[in-house]
Amino acid sequence: TMAVYGAGTATFSAAGVISSVSDENFKIKDGTIDDPIPMLMALAPGYFFGKPEAHMGPDRQLGFYAQNVRAAIGPEAAPDPEDGKPWGYFDRSVLAVAVEALKNHETRLKALEAGIGV
Repeated sequence: TMAVYGAGTATFSAAGVISSVSDENFKIKDGTIDDPIPMLMALAPGYFFGKPEAHMGPDRQLGFYAQNVRAAIGPEAAPDPEDGKPWGYFDRSVLAVAVEALKNHETRLKALEAGIGV
């Protein structure tokens, strides 16, 4: 259950898709990612099975571990859990780092191509 979700608007589908408010009018900008490559390289996704008490189903899954996301990206991506609650992370943070890393590589690639006349 969710008592509050962002600015109060979210759509949930039976497929597990959550679409939430991301209007810049509801945000105070506070910087950009200076060097996303080390963050991206420190992410360590892996395969796992959920423990029975986690109620994640019996299937093998692929994903991230919140503690690793915290170590790779920082507390903004995976804040300390509330007492007695499990760790979680903001998947938007992982996506943001991946997008910035791709942009960074594209900029480097274009510079290299320009240097060799491609």
